Amino acid sequence: MGVEGLWKLLPAAEDRVSLFKFTSEQAFNASFRPYILGIDASLWTYHAQAVSRTGENAEIELIFHRCCCLLSMPVAPLFVFDGPDQPKKRHSEKRMSSFGFESLTAPGEAEATLAQLNSVGIINAILSDDVDCFLFGAKTVLRSITVNNSPYCEYVRVYSADILKQHGFSQEELVFIALLSGGDYDPTFQGLSDCGITTASQLCFLEFGKALKIFETTDCELEETLCEWRVQLRKELETNKLAVLSQKNCKAANNLTDNFPRLETIRAYFHPSVLNDVELEHLSQSLWKNELKLE
Repeated sequence: MGVEGLWKLLPAAEDRVSLFKFTSEQAFNASFRPYILGIDASLWTYHAQAVSRTGENAEIELIFHRCCCLLSMPVAPLFVFDGPDQPKKRHSEKRMSSFGFESLTAPGEAEATLAQLNSVGIINAILSDDVDCFLFGAKTVLRSITVNNSPYCEYVRVYSADILKQHGFSQEELVFIALLSGGDYDPTFQGLSDCGITTASQLCFLEFGKALKIFETTDCELEETLCEWRVQLRKELETNKLAVLSQKNCKAANNLTDNFPRLETIRAYFHPSVLNDVELEHLSQSLWKNELKLE
């Protein structure tokens, strides 16, 4: 899920904090309004399926205890499922809705819709282990960490897009790293052969990712821009002229063909399938009023 090894490169705003403590402080700072927390329900389902192998009713127990933890916090959770229907999605949704929690099915990937909701301010943060949230433009992600082998998301690391950007990891540069090192939207899952995440992360400080902002242009302009982009990237890999790499990487330079990166992969990150304006408006007005019907 996401770009392998990328979490290790990203600086956390808070390295380890109780989810209860963090959300309580945020609610206090917002005049005791609930902290609106978007949750990648598909990951919870994945975790539940993993523990179901460990004993009878382990899957139900995990979802139940996690939901109970949320009830003890000043949060208003919104569970977002991948679309179209995923296996066991309906069972998980019923368990979560029985706690009074809202849920919806995303048009595409759950993390893309969560990032959209976070970027426009409908939700305050995303509870997810998927780093792709930031590649889709999320502002704040809470990544659960395991303490004393507890599976109940009691502690999190807090990541902020503002802090990532201060360290050179803007959304565009993160997408650049994904393109070179391989991500979920690369058909080969390998990126640029012989490159790897270390080389990709070093190159991102040369702001190659900024050129990816041309995704709004026409196909012709995009291809023309990418031609020059490839020339510059290939040159840096071959020469290490600006001395950002640990060493030259001629193999990766030779593997940089004229059809890399795929336009479909770029658009998958910058133009994912998400809610339209009408659905966003309806969502912002109906959340936590038992009126949410987007399916």
